[in-house]
Amino acid sequence: MDCSIIFYATREKKMLNHINPLDISEILMNGLTLGVIFIDRHYNIVRWNSWMEKHSGARECDMIGQNIFERYPEIKERNKEQYITECIEKKRPFLLSPYIHHYIIPIDIVKDDQNIMMFQNVKIYPLAECKKTGGAVIIIGDLTEQVLYEKEISRLNRILKEIRNIDQLIAKVETEDELTEGACKILLEDIGYNLSWIGLRDGESFYIKSVAGIDPGIIKGFMGKNYDDCIRTCPVMKTKKNILIKNYSQYQLLPRCCLQMHKELNIQSACCLPLKVADDVIGILHICSADENIFQTEELDLLKDVASDISFAVKTLEDRKKRQQAEKEKEKLQNQIRKKNIELQQEIAERKRSEEALRKSEHNYRNIFQNAPIGIFQISFEGKIVSVNPCLSHMLGYSSPIDFISSVPNLIEQIYARLDSRNDLIKDVLAHKEWNRAELEVYRKDKTIAVLESTVRAVRNVDDVPLYAEGFIKDITDKKQQRDAFKLEMSRAKDIYDLVLEPRMPIIDGVGINVNCIPADSIGGDVMEIIKTGEKKFILFLADVTGHGIPAAITANTLKMLFSEISEKETDPAKICRHLNKTMHKIILPDDVISVFCGLIDTKAMTLEYYLSGLPFPLIFRNQDCLSLEPTGLPLGMFKNLVLCCKVFKLEQDDLLLAFTDGITEAKSEGGNLFGNQGVKSSMGEIKFCIDSLVDNIVKEACHFQQKDNFKDDVMMIALHLDGKKKTDTQTTYNAFRAPDKILFKMKTRHICIDKIVTLIMKFIFAKLPISSDRLKQFRISFFEILVNAVEHGNLNMTCFKKNLSCYESNKYKKILKNRMNSEKYGERIIYIECLFNSSQIDISIQDEGKGFDLTRVPDPLEDCNITLPSGRGIAMAKISSDMVKFNAKGNKATLTKYL
Repeated sequence: MDCSIIFYATREKKMLNHINPLDISEILMNGLTLGVIFIDRHYNIVRWNSWMEKHSGARECDMIGQNIFERYPEIKERNKEQYITECIEKKRPFLLSPYIHHYIIPIDIVKDDQNIMMFQNVKIYPLAECKKTGGAVIIIGDLTEQVLYEKEISRLNRILKEIRNIDQLIAKVETEDELTEGACKILLEDIGYNLSWIGLRDGESFYIKSVAGIDPGIIKGFMGKNYDDCIRTCPVMKTKKNILIKNYSQYQLLPRCCLQMHKELNIQSACCLPLKVADDVIGILHICSADENIFQTEELDLLKDVASDISFAVKTLEDRKKRQQAEKEKEKLQNQIRKKNIELQQEIAERKRSEEALRKSEHNYRNIFQNAPIGIFQISFEGKIVSVNPCLSHMLGYSSPIDFISSVPNLIEQIYARLDSRNDLIKDVLAHKEWNRAELEVYRKDKTIAVLESTVRAVRNVDDVPLYAEGFIKDITDKKQQRDAFKLEMSRAKDIYDLVLEPRMPIIDGVGINVNCIPADSIGGDVMEIIKTGEKKFILFLADVTGHGIPAAITANTLKMLFSEISEKETDPAKICRHLNKTMHKIILPDDVISVFCGLIDTKAMTLEYYLSGLPFPLIFRNQDCLSLEPTGLPLGMFKNLVLCCKVFKLEQDDLLLAFTDGITEAKSEGGNLFGNQGVKSSMGEIKFCIDSLVDNIVKEACHFQQKDNFKDDVMMIALHLDGKKKTDTQTTYNAFRAPDKILFKMKTRHICIDKIVTLIMKFIFAKLPISSDRLKQFRISFFEILVNAVEHGNLNMTCFKKNLSCYESNKYKKILKNRMNSEKYGERIIYIECLFNSSQIDISIQDEGKGFDLTRVPDPLEDCNITLPSGRGIAMAKISSDMVKFNAKGNKATLTKYL
């Protein structure tokens, strides 16, 4: 640090301890080479000496009384106000280094024709007044020259060090790429230039070898199509001299393309050095900086040495490369001569081996062909046999290939039991070059039918023209018979499973039930039952047996039958599960367990007494809240003597109970996350009390979550709504059961809304099957008419009133209809709807509890004599709009069929 600054600081500190107004005036006027500012406790300027006037351009008379932070807001913007405030408030002096803080009062000075901010050495001392903080004095010294000098020395040292690194790089590189890329990288990253590139000349052409700072394509883009012309006009290439650009006014020394590039990249100074070998310019070293006047004399001399070293290294590497290429060419020719001699010798030996290998190959192929355990054939596309092996002959009952060929001159006319299958296979063979597989039924020699699995391809010539077909044959007659038998057994097993799977679903006033069953296989291990035990009581039973498929289905069927038998005598869920555990423990496999939810619901007392083990926690949705039932014990079947206990949950009107097996909660996303109970809750949305779409929405969200429509495990869900509100004519309370191929509905006549039920079932059909909206509208008419007949003629027995035209066309009919719907005799009767569907047709059955009717006595409304009669119109419209309408013998059940 400058000794004069230390002296002044020491003297000022001693003086400030005995300062008075007269002394202050003397100090400010004695011509110090330091700036002095006095501020009071409110940060207002009290004194501003002549040094500050000279360097800042602000007169003392203009500065006195101004708040220093308002006059110089940069103090706060640069977070320097803390030193002044702490000095005044806490009487702490501060010293601010120009290397760290740069300045406190912004003062511009001119240095090398540039305006720069003064580097300031700042001292801040408190002024005492009656032992309280009375202000502060700020002393500023100009250290710009010293700081810039030290920085320049540091920069030159760094440049010299990195130039040594370039020399070391030159000594160890093997290629031009390593040399030029390494040099550009050191100039850019280590020394700190903004852009550096090296271009080399190749004859009359010029190319960019290496670039650091931007993409090489950007430089070529600025130079455009006349790339070589642009470089040849460069004064560096023409004059073979260095060009130094210190500021913007000298840009005209470079070609216009370089000038444009420098402007857009904000280049303020540049250094263009020729790469010369024996006075021949072989390239350019181009170095750019965003600062002006960056390339000084000492720095430029060092960079000239770098250019000279790079030029020498490039020439040396080129000479080395030429020598290496010559050596490689020489070695290549020698190797070719040696290789040719060896090839000639090998060709002679190879011909001998090939002739022997061909003889062995033909022998081996014939041996494989004759003794292969599968049929092998070659046939023409016209049905002529080219060749067959003994296995194929014996497979079809012939003694030998000769016997087969002589007995069957034409395959098309004599062999194929189903010629269409053969023709389809030939079309595929001709259309595709790969192997094609198909099952074919053919006649054996004894005229019995064999089922063959054929793998065939077309043999083609060099012009890709099919010549004949060849392939392999397997006899799968027994395998197909076993497969067909298994399908039949599985079909019968599914029929039995469906009978057991479907719960009884009793009609209970004020309770809506919706059940959805999605087995992982065609049959599954989830089971459900609902049994009514009193006018206001019923038992809900949901169980999940370990695994899925046939083993789980057998256990589930047994479990459901046991539950049905026990529940006839016992209604306590704990006692029911105790009996089930005792029996199932004896008959299930050791590793199997049964997760169960058994609940007794009393809609009069509004209580749920339940036993829960192993299943996901059932959810109770009440207003905006979601409540979970807590487990009460262990799964069934694990221990012989299992202690079971129940819990009681208090229900409220309009509660919705949602119970489900873990097939839905264990759905996994592609990332391995589980859908879980949280996924079920978030799927409810605003439809949580609309049970006709609630379950469907949860399944839909789970499928979207796992990105597939099928589940790994069986899924069974039940939504049970306790609706205590009085039903209106537009509301419908019903029980619904849905499986992959069926939908069942049960509802009382008093609660039915025909339009809503028709819309709901048509919506299910449209979502499940590929049926057009027009055909579905036709089917809707049939279903609507038959459902109206089941309600009005069947359960409400309105036939006699409907035949009476005067009554039917008056308000009297509507009044009687409404009274009967609300009566105990007629309104309590049940409507049963069953919808079965597959890939070919839809069948909907509607059954009522009326006395039925004789179809032959219903007048045909299409006859002229019956046009005015109201009877028979619905049945006629149903027959027109469906493909088939059938009635049972009693006449209280109609089945509508629509083919897809």
